[in-house]
Amino acid sequence: MEAIIQNLVKALGWSIVHSLWQGAILYLILFGLFTLMPKASPRIKHNIAFGTLLATLTAFIFTVISTFTLPVAQSNPGVKFNEQDYVVLLKEFQKGQFATENIFPFIVAIYILGMIFQTAFLLKGYLKLKNIRKHNIAPVPAEWAVLFKKAAKKLDISKSIGFYLSTSVSVPLAIGYFKPVILFPIALINHLNTEQVEAILLHELAHIRRNDYLINLIKVCVETMLFFNPFVWLTSRFMHIEREHACDDLVVDSTHTPLAYAKALLHLETLRMQQAPAMSMAATGNTHYLLKRIKRITNMEKNYPNVKQQLLAIALTLFTFVTVAWIAPNSNKKDVAKNEKTEIETQATIDIETEIREVLTFASDSDTIAVPERTPIARTMSGESTVIYHSDNRPDSLNGVCDDTDLKAHMSRIAENAEEMEQYHNSPQFKAQIAKIEANAKEIEKYFESPEFKQKISNIEAHAKDVEKYVNSPEFQGKIAKIELEAKKIEKYFDSREFKQKIAKIESRAKDIENYVESPEFKEKIAEIETKAKNLAAYYESPEFKNKINKITEAYDSPEYQEIHKRYQQELEALQKSKRNKTIQTPLLVLF
Repeated sequence: MEAIIQNLVKALGWSIVHSLWQGAILYLILFGLFTLMPKASPRIKHNIAFGTLLATLTAFIFTVISTFTLPVAQSNPGVKFNEQDYVVLLKEFQKGQFATENIFPFIVAIYILGMIFQTAFLLKGYLKLKNIRKHNIAPVPAEWAVLFKKAAKKLDISKSIGFYLSTSVSVPLAIGYFKPVILFPIALINHLNTEQVEAILLHELAHIRRNDYLINLIKVCVETMLFFNPFVWLTSRFMHIEREHACDDLVVDSTHTPLAYAKALLHLETLRMQQAPAMSMAATGNTHYLLKRIKRITNMEKNYPNVKQQLLAIALTLFTFVTVAWIAPNSNKKDVAKNEKTEIETQATIDIETEIREVLTFASDSDTIAVPERTPIARTMSGESTVIYHSDNRPDSLNGVCDDTDLKAHMSRIAENAEEMEQYHNSPQFKAQIAKIEANAKEIEKYFESPEFKQKISNIEAHAKDVEKYVNSPEFQGKIAKIELEAKKIEKYFDSREFKQKIAKIESRAKDIENYVESPEFKEKIAEIETKAKNLAAYYESPEFKNKINKITEAYDSPEYQEIHKRYQQELEALQKSKRNKTIQTPLLVLF
């Protein structure tokens, strides 16, 4: 078992080391593709970055599997070591590859601790999202519900999606994959107009349409496993940028109102009070990056390369290669001379590449900047002298690069684009747009400073104070005390002996009734009643009963019965008439 753990530690250690240069190479490829495809759609760039992230994880897993080997028990009793041999073996063990592998237990221990920390952070974010989507939510206004249905129809989304207001979020969020939910801060009801609400809804629905929640969950898992690799985080940053750009493009293509969308994003940023939870899809994000998004949406972004980011990426890549080269051991002393020669050649290659960058930079700036003359510099490396030429004394191989027609045409196009951008920035149209934005900002500021707005705020504060005063008043506290007292009385009565005895009597009577119903005596009575009912029904259906009924009916319909009935009615009427006459004569006699 100990041998297996040692081999596993060794495999993880080498995989962590190799993952650095693997991630560096994949990131350079990604950076090169983005440089060669500046006009590619954000969706394609996002997919390429996601594929690069998965390729980095695949390379790490493959390295672990290929490096790990199960130990095989071996025995050779004929081999014996004396003290001198042991000392020699110990010295060799402390050199080269063995010396490097000595630090792997510490590296793997740090890696496991980092994994635990990242996993805990991931679980904390998941539990926070689960709590947010279930608590402190309220239905949206009817007008927003109509806008939500229209926005979902615009993006051809047929799955069931929840849309609620929440007091637990400060920015709109899209949460979930199988049962997605969109949450809007409840404070947005009075701060966004209909057009802005529709734009923000389209942005969140775009995340759901693109399955960004599932992709982001996979991205977070990869970041958790390869948290030590800086190129994983750089690739994730590319994914985040292009994901938001893709959603922004969907919104602009659907609404055709980029300025209103940009205003909505800016307004959301002013209302934002806290960071969005992990694994959620927020509409705003980082404040510094939001400004770039707004410039891109309003077609004001400069398409110039970020020199700081490029230099940082190149420096980080070189640092990675130097670190791996320092860790990688020299397994054989005989190859030292060969390695030194290879190092010299590699250094010379790097110097030539550096010179090419200088020449290209010189060619791109040659129209405006005059470069002073420079003399060749001689550099000595490992006993050999190498001459490095600058732009004014470059060799013939670099003259071909600088004199290339395609390069000059490319440089001229860059200069033309720069001039067009400068003209646009100095144009009245652009200045008018900036003036409108500044005017709108001043109007908003003026409204916030107006007596009307301040009066509304003061009314809200006064109403809140009145409510707080009423809640803290003796009257309200007395009502609460009465309710609590009544509740305690009811609870006390339910726990009293008297109530329990009543419940026991009811249960006892119910059991007695149940026992009586189940007793043979009751069942015999029921059977007797059912028998009598059947006999009575049979008698009613018998010919004898039907003949009696027919005879009675015939007697009622006979002329004799009709004559007798008629006489009875006449005599009854005569009797009633005579009684009425006697009643009238009696009061008259009393009068006389």
